[in-house]
Amino acid sequence: MDWDWHLIVEVATLVVAAIAVILLLVEEDVRRRRQGVPTMPLPRCRVTGDPTGDALPIEACNDGAAAPCCFVAMQAGKLLYAGSFRLGEQSAWAPQMLHVIDSLDDTTEANVLFSVARNVHGLWSAVAPYRVIQAMPSSSVPFEVVKLLKRATGRKYLCAVAPDGHVTITAGSPGLRPSAELTR
Repeated sequence: MDWDWHLIVEVATLVVAAIAVILLLVEEDVRRRRQGVPTMPLPRCRVTGDPTGDALPIEACNDGAAAPCCFVAMQAGKLLYAGSFRLGEQSAWAPQMLHVIDSLDDTTEANVLFSVARNVHGLWSAVAPYRVIQAMPSSSVPFEVVKLLKRATGRKYLCAVAPDGHVTITAGSPGLRPSAELTR
């Protein structure tokens, strides 16, 4: 039997590197917890004014770890708004904009349907009424966002997450149109 030692060494090196990265991430989380510093983002949002055109002015703050990518879906009146932005670690209220994604049947006061945020390690968390999901890989985010939108609105949507973490929602009805670029 002839062994391909170069391949075996390359695979072993990749396995060792992956284990080292995981151990470093775990160690950093443990260190942050010991110091009483949060490890996951905890975004909060509130409406600051009336919608103008297809935009809804809001303010967002973060009571948790930094969120290089944060996505918020909110209903105000009959419109569904969504947007992506960055949040610093334990950041104060700062202005943001959400953009219209869809028109809904029911009217409601402005309320956040859910938010998803990625921490600096690339793991995502989702916060919705009566539901919190932590430590999701990027591959799970589209499924969870679609499920949260279905639960909140009763409608089907499509979701995609770009490699840089930007979330895009598309209405699942005829005339699909992707959301506007929602990043800063």
